Order: sequence, then structure tokens, then C-alpha cells
Amino acid sequence: MSMRLCSESFQRRVVAALSLGFFLGTALVVLADEPGCVVFEEDFENGADKWTPTDPSAWKIKKTEDGNVYSLFKDSEYSPPHTSPLNIAWLDDVELGDFEATLRVRSNTHDYGHRDLCFFLGYQDPARFYYCHLANRGDDRANQIFIVNNAARVKISEKTTEGTPWNDKWHTVKIVRKLGDGLIEVYFDNMEEPIMVAHDTTHGRGKFGIGSFDDAGDFDDIRIVRLEESTAAVEPVRRWRRLRLFGRRRNR
Repeated sequence: MSMRLCSESFQRRVVAALSLGFFLGTALVVLADEPGCVVFEEDFENGADKWTPTDPSAWKIKKTEDGNVYSLFKDSEYSPPHTSPLNIAWLDDVELGDFEATLRVRSNTHDYGHRDLCFFLGYQDPARFYYCHLANRGDDRANQIFIVNNAARVKISEKTTEGTPWNDKWHTVKIVRKLGDGLIEVYFDNMEEPIMVAHDTTHGRGKFGIGSFDDAGDFDDIRIVRLEESTAAVEPVRRWRRLRLFGRRRNR
């Protein structure tokens, strides 16, 4: 697929939207409008201000010989509403419809059956989203695509593998989402053949996230590309957290 940065007109709309959000005291979500354009890129060389973790104390910017990475280094002090991963960093202010996200990841945990990293999409609120759980050994609770929908996670994978071969090396993961038929695909190192496939239309546009159920890992070089079916819009995000406006704090 040919990828390019979003057009200058789109970038101007992003700036206008964020400016409007500042004056209204409202968090705004930017939806990409051009097929194949790069909606978001992150290498963490300037920190991780675009991300909101479930527990900020569990994440840090780690310097490596190849530059900065975003590192989940301990379990989060977080209790989700229903059985689902604890360790999540959500990408702020970009709401995704049809997209392709590619990133480099590394597991930093000892080898065991459910050694995992997770990738999140379709976030509506803390009780409604999807996640892709990549674990060493597959079973009904691991190495699957799951939905969280006001209840404990439910497996929705139609295809998966016996396990994801984690080690101490860097790997490339790709997540594909298409709202029309509910497609979710997961790729691991081989970008031509998905290791997991699901179809579900319960959740629509939503935020993207990275993390793990209960293990440590590093994340870097994230690129998100908009696919064909999404439309352009700027919409408010419903956030149940404090927002700063003109030096004051207010709840929404």
C-alpha cells in the first residue's frame, strides 16, 4: 500500500480542531479523511505525552542504543470494570475507524505459557473495547482476539495459532481494522499472512492502545494508516477524567 502523510488541508483542520477544543475546554478527536494517509506516527524521541496509561507509574521512556522506547516495566495499579487487561496506554485524541497500525514490540518477561503483549482498538469506555492478546501458548484465554462489552472478555477469534513465539528480540506487529464487516486481523513478523482473524461490529470508531495483560514489554515506531472506508469528522471524546482549562480543573 502506498502511504503518505495527510494533506496540508487535513493538517490545518487538525490544528483548528485542537484550538477549538482548547477554547471550549473539550477534548477533541480527529478522524482521518484520506485513504492511505499516515494518521499518526510515534517514535517516543520526544516523550509519551500523546498517551494515557491506566497507571502512569507502570510506564516510562527507556533509552536504548537505538533511541527511546515506551516501556511497560511493572504491573499497573488498576482495576478494570470487568475481567480484561490491566496494563494499557491509550493513544489520545485520535479516533480510528478503518485503519492499519504497524509497530515494533519486544517482550521483557520470562518464558511461560501466557507470556503476552496486547493491542487494543475500538475503545468506547473502560468497559467496551477490543483487544488482541498475543501469548506464547494459545487457549480460550490466551493468544486470541477478545471483545469487552460491559462484561468479562469474550473470545471472538475465528482463526489463531498455537502460540506467538516471543523471545527477547524485537518483532513487528500489524493490526488491521475494517468497520464495514467488522474485520480485525493481527500479523506477527510476516506481514502477508495474519495469525489471527475475527469479525465483529459491536464497537465502532474508537481509540488505539498498547500494553499487556500482566507482563512487561517495550513499544516503538508506531505508524497508523487510514484505510478506505472511514470518513472525515472531528468529534468530542467522552472522557471521565479531569481536563485543564485556563489553569482550572473541571470534570466532564
